[in-house]
Amino acid sequence: MTFSEKGAWIMVSTTVLVSIAYAVGVQLAGGWDVGSAAWLLAAMIALVVVSAVGHAAAAASSPAEADVVDERDQAIALRAQQVGGWCLSAGAVGIAGYAMVLGQWRLAHMLLFALAAATVAEPLTAIVLYRREA
Repeated sequence: MTFSEKGAWIMVSTTVLVSIAYAVGVQLAGGWDVGSAAWLLAAMIALVVVSAVGHAAAAASSPAEADVVDERDQAIALRAQQVGGWCLSAGAVGIAGYAMVLGQWRLAHMLLFALAAATVAEPLTAIVLYRREA
């Protein structure tokens, strides 16, 4: 198993476990209609810390592999990012639609502008990278 695949497993397992803990915590804090900044902050911190520790442990267990990235790893990472981007976009559009149904227009506008910013950032980054290489 390559280091990139180990990293993918670390992120999948960490995200699933933290998400489950977050869902349980929110439910215990009063349910989905009650704001719970403490649980949200705890989940974000846990995700960062646990994934960083997991990646550090994976790198320490096989340091020679930690910096090796071949063309296959790059192609897989690119395709995985594309699928992740589509999932994020579909989720943002769905949430914006739901916010509009509820009359929460500010939230809908914010989500759609965030989606637009992400859509512009990708090709803009490509343009900058192409110009640096030229």
